[in-house]
Amino acid sequence: MESEWSSAASAWCAERLREAGIGVTGPPSGLGRRAWSRQFRVPTEAGFAYFKESDPAFAHEAALTALLARWSPGHVPDVLAADAARGWMLTADFGPPPAPGSPDEVVPAYLGMVPAFTGIQRRAAAHLGELERAGLPDHRPAVLPALFGELLDAAGTWALPPGHPRELTRDELRRLRRLVPPVARTCAELAGHGIPETVVHADIWRGNFLPGDPPLIFDWAESVLSHPFLSLEVMLADVRAAVPGDASAPRRVRDAYLDGWAAHGTRDGLAEAARLAAVPAAVSHAVLWGTADAAHRADAAHRGGEHRGERRARHRQGAVQEHLRTVLAQADRAAGAGARRSRANSLTRSGTR
Repeated sequence: MESEWSSAASAWCAERLREAGIGVTGPPSGLGRRAWSRQFRVPTEAGFAYFKESDPAFAHEAALTALLARWSPGHVPDVLAADAARGWMLTADFGPPPAPGSPDEVVPAYLGMVPAFTGIQRRAAAHLGELERAGLPDHRPAVLPALFGELLDAAGTWALPPGHPRELTRDELRRLRRLVPPVARTCAELAGHGIPETVVHADIWRGNFLPGDPPLIFDWAESVLSHPFLSLEVMLADVRAAVPGDASAPRRVRDAYLDGWAAHGTRDGLAEAARLAAVPAAVSHAVLWGTADAAHRADAAHRGGEHRGERRARHRQGAVQEHLRTVLAQADRAAGAGARRSRANSLTRSGTR
């Protein structure tokens, strides 16, 4: 099966490159297989071309990247060819993966990338119909709470073997189920800020953008249609991990991101929306991986051997549980922040009497 797939994918690449007037100069070289994709590079007269097949739940990446390249040229990879039905995409190679960089380089890299990213989101917001037709999963605030409840109701399908180190405990599952109504209220409050819904890159961190002029943002597989601020927490978590102990670093990146939405609210209002988005962002990520697991199980016969499929399934199921733990952590953080605000307001009222 793998040999048949490789032959078919290589032939597709060669044909698409021939149609573009680009000659192939050698055999493809594999870049590995992950739980959610397969990739290889093709040497050509114009340099390398990069092929990627995304798994069923992420098959929208090909069509989405082509759309974003049209609306925001230079900020996403140039798409040479795409087969949305198969989740196949061929792009011009854009060089080696970005190096992690030193802590001193992290914030400047983000400050250079964020204006381009918010520009991509704003331009995409004018094309919701095309995003939907491209197959982008709908995680908008109006539907996300129901998706969260459905994910928890299906816990038996993504459960890990008993005793697995990433397995959620019964207490954690009970706490998650109690969060469904509060998540619905948070989503409604977030939607009430009136910021336009658009594409959300749910894996936007230093490994998925190249600093430069212009910066290049790639790997749009983990993307959904929702409130734009659901992208923010991924960036802030990366900054906090890279620059521990510097509270100003994530704040500067957050403020740069909010600057891109200044036309849609006051700074205080945008900051409140960013705070509200943290829990829905984690919920969305868990739902996305739950969908990936369900889609992959439905497509298992097409995807290869049982043993390899089982190992990939463990990765996806573990991802669901890790993201659900993030939901709990974000909810605890939000509750703590809310309690601190209540105490501060109470003290303020007492001081004015």
